[in-house]
Amino acid sequence: MGLLPLAGQKLPKFEDYPIKIYTGKTVSPKPPKLQDREVKCCFWAEDSGPINFAGKYRLVQDTCGSECVSIHIVDRVTGQHFSEGSYGYSYTFGQNRRAELPNGLEYRVTSRLLIVHGCPGEEKCGTYYLLMNPRGLKRLKYVPFGFDEYSRPN
Repeated sequence: MGLLPLAGQKLPKFEDYPIKIYTGKTVSPKPPKLQDREVKCCFWAEDSGPINFAGKYRLVQDTCGSECVSIHIVDRVTGQHFSEGSYGYSYTFGQNRRAELPNGLEYRVTSRLLIVHGCPGEEKCGTYYLLMNPRGLKRLKYVPFGFDEYSRPN
């Protein structure tokens, strides 16, 4: 698969971070800040959709290019926005295209874990295990793909 976890290294799993799904009344997202509107021009309407991540959040994927995803999260209880960055997944370095590597996002409504496969800023390509908390995403673990000079762990 291209991932190189160290021997014996336990990777986070969705069931490690369970959360109950909020069933109360949801609020409309607060109007985005001007800088958020400039970055995410076209998908604000999707922010008011149903809860789909970490019990009370709406996660929306926007494109930042043909092989890139930007992550936007809205707390459906408070209306607060979280702009969580962009991850490219072209995995093309020189003549070597690595289409077999995983890309994109994995998440569940019943878990606070978000798994992102990609390269933030086209560097450090790998799988990122992130945990949602009230202030946004916190990185738990990074597993480099191990195929290029951009994949060194930080």
